[in-house]
Amino acid sequence: SQIFWKEGVAKGDFIESSRLDKELTTNHVAVITSFKPGSVYRFQAESVDASGNISRSTDYTILTSKKGETVIDLIITNFQDIFGFLRKL
Repeated sequence: SQIFWKEGVAKGDFIESSRLDKELTTNHVAVITSFKPGSVYRFQAESVDASGNISRSTDYTILTSKKGETVIDLIITNFQDIFGFLRKL
């Protein structure tokens, strides 16, 4: 398996990729340490089976948290930006 990504949400070729994991398994974990805090990334996962058949996921998007920000902080901030009513809490 391998992960392909680029910063931003614009369509186009992926710029970066993870190291190819050649282990044949149905459970995959990828840790990417080069993502910048507070940034949006578009990515896809690709896997190859023992017969050489290639399968690629649909596009996914992730928003990384800012330094020192928890996942809960990120969710609340996004809801505040979208709905505005949480600012009063």
